[in-house]
Amino acid sequence: MTKLQFDYLSSHLETARRRMIENRHGGMVLTGEDLEETIQNFGEFVRMAKDLESELSRREWNARAQDDLRKLVNEPSAIVLDAMRSPDSNVVGFPCRPRDHGGLRGPDGGGAA
Repeated sequence: MTKLQFDYLSSHLETARRRMIENRHGGMVLTGEDLEETIQNFGEFVRMAKDLESELSRREWNARAQDDLRKLVNEPSAIVLDAMRSPDSNVVGFPCRPRDHGGLRGPDGGGAA
């Protein structure tokens, strides 16, 4: 959501406000098409406001998630994990522990399996 969309909603609201101000002393009667237009305008204002609220909520949740991630993974750990990550994957492969191959052997020196 950009600033332009915030201005867009405010300009629509300002236009509606001006129309009402122009008629405040002489009275205003909304019938037929004028009433329908006003109802549709306010419906559009509600939709635009909900879009803005959703975007603000999304940004807030993303910021909270980023803060939580920073708390869980400290900077040195992130550097090590990033260094271990392969360039074509987001999976971090941990090095294997060396194994002793001198375990169980059969009578002829072969493996037990």
